[in-house]
Amino acid sequence: MAELLKTVTIAKSAIRHNMAKDLPKMHVQTCIIWGRNDQVTPPEVAEDFHKLMPNSTLYWIDKCGHHGTPRRCCMSG
Repeated sequence: MAELLKTVTIAKSAIRHNMAKDLPKMHVQTCIIWGRNDQVTPPEVAEDFHKLMPNSTLYWIDKCGHHGTPRRCCMSG
C-alpha cells in the first residue's frame, strides 16, 4: 500500500510541478486516452491534464489499467 501511495504522489507531483504551467500553452488538438482503472497514474491525473489543456478531448477505456493491451482492454467485456 505504501508503494502505491508513493506512486500516486509522484504522478500528481509531475503534473503540478513539472507540466502544469506548460499544458495551458499547448493549443494543438490533443486526444488523451486513459485506462479508467489505472493505478499507476490515476484517472484524476488524466482529468487534470484535460482541464489544463485548452484543446483536449479525454477518452476513457473501461476495465483497463496503466499497461493495458488493446486486446485485453477492448475484448474483456
